[in-house]
Amino acid sequence: MAAQTSPSTNGGPYSAYAASPPTPRHQLKRSQSSAGFESSPASQHDDDDQGPSKKAAQKRACNECRQQKLKCDVVQDPFTPCSRCRKQNLTCQVSANFKRVGKRSRHAEMEREAIDLKTRVKELEQREFELKQQLSSLGVAPSANLAVSGPHAIHDNGQSAMFQNFLANGQQQSQYSGGTHDEAVSSLVSLKQGFGGAGAGAFDRNHAYNLGAVYLSTEQAEELFREYFAHYHRFLPLLDPNMSVESYMNQAKLLFWTVIVIAARHWPKDPTLLQKLTPSYRALLWTTISDVPQTYHVVKGMCLLCTWPLPASSTTIDETFMLAGVMMQIAMHHGLHQPSHAQDFSRTHVQLRDDEIKDRLSTWAVCNTVAHWQVT
Repeated sequence: MAAQTSPSTNGGPYSAYAASPPTPRHQLKRSQSSAGFESSPASQHDDDDQGPSKKAAQKRACNECRQQKLKCDVVQDPFTPCSRCRKQNLTCQVSANFKRVGKRSRHAEMEREAIDLKTRVKELEQREFELKQQLSSLGVAPSANLAVSGPHAIHDNGQSAMFQNFLANGQQQSQYSGGTHDEAVSSLVSLKQGFGGAGAGAFDRNHAYNLGAVYLSTEQAEELFREYFAHYHRFLPLLDPNMSVESYMNQAKLLFWTVIVIAARHWPKDPTLLQKLTPSYRALLWTTISDVPQTYHVVKGMCLLCTWPLPASSTTIDETFMLAGVMMQIAMHHGLHQPSHAQDFSRTHVQLRDDEIKDRLSTWAVCNTVAHWQVT
């Protein structure tokens, strides 16, 4: 009874209970749950080192679905194309080293390729048209094979396949300008020399420049340029009278033909020249505007055109006001408003001489003057 009323510190019956701290209830629950987890069959199965350890095969999407970041149901073993590729008739492939291609970079590359192809097609069509015009001027009907000889035939050095087809077909014609077969063969040989031989000089000089179906000789072009500098240049002193006609053609085709069109207004040797040039010149104008980028010399041609516009029956169909705005935009696109900082407006390295900077500055000044005339 004494032990119950006064617990002993020397190991009485209640000494163990008195010395141990009370156990919280949440600790008991945690220990019970952990004990139950350790004794679960799943944990025993995982801890069994002798059990088979098999990893699931890594599932990959096909290249097309990975490119579009879409869900893919392709089956690799046995290989079965995904439903998206089957529906859109795409090639379903799974490549370990596949990398997505950015849409913007791919579209930009495709646009550059499309522009290059369009430019090449236009050049080939223009050369084919010029060749047919040259053959027609000689009294020979071009063969149908000229149109199907392919683009490589035009780019061949020396004797092109296009000319060879014409030569082969031309020798079979029974009549040629009222002459005999020998005369036809000799004429074809002369034509062959005109394309690359010693007789090319006389032929090219008589048909040096053409726009559509209009051909001008070197003498005619030089005379028209003299006409322009004598009667028009003093009102808008933009061009250099000391430059050759060929130099203006090399700078910009639109600039060259703009001078010709202006000088043809009152040319006594051919009063109908302006009328014949107008349709082809309009086509050249809008083609040049749409072919970006142009050279800044195109701005010079548009300055002249806005000063001496093409004849129009009424102001409602006059394009001059619209062309003045396009002219200003092209000039700023080439950085003419900052003539000494052309590098900021070009992807390639540009190093201008003093005379080139002066030319850009004068072009910008004339461009602003002409645009001011149009708006006032």
